[in-house]
Amino acid sequence: MGERCLLLTKYLRLWGLEISKVLYLYMLGWVLKVMEMMLLSFVGPAVQSEWGLSSRLESFITNIVFAGMLVGAYLGGVVSNNHARRKGFLIPALIVMFVASFLRAFSPNYASLLILHCLVGVGLGGCPALRFHRGF
Repeated sequence: MGERCLLLTKYLRLWGLEISKVLYLYMLGWVLKVMEMMLLSFVGPAVQSEWGLSSRLESFITNIVFAGMLVGAYLGGVVSNNHARRKGFLIPALIVMFVASFLRAFSPNYASLLILHCLVGVGLGGCPALRFHRGF
């Protein structure tokens, strides 16, 4: 176990990163993911009553996030395998989540809300591709 930790630290320093910075970004991604899943239960009913949506359209708001997570997980895996795992996708995934989460608060209509929810899902789906694994 100690050998793997030393190897991880060596590669992170080679990329110009410290392990504490990577862990902070990793934890931030997980906090955003958990917060997003919690907020989905509140956003749907609020948007349904505000815009007068049917139950079917309201449930699609939640489903589009999971569809975005599917796309994000695939893209995150491809980018992480072709490039450096942490450097290749951690920062863009967090930026997509931040920007899309901020912009969806100002969504003027249902279509823009769906697009931004999908982009949040792409960012959320990309984060698990960054996990530390044995074969580093």
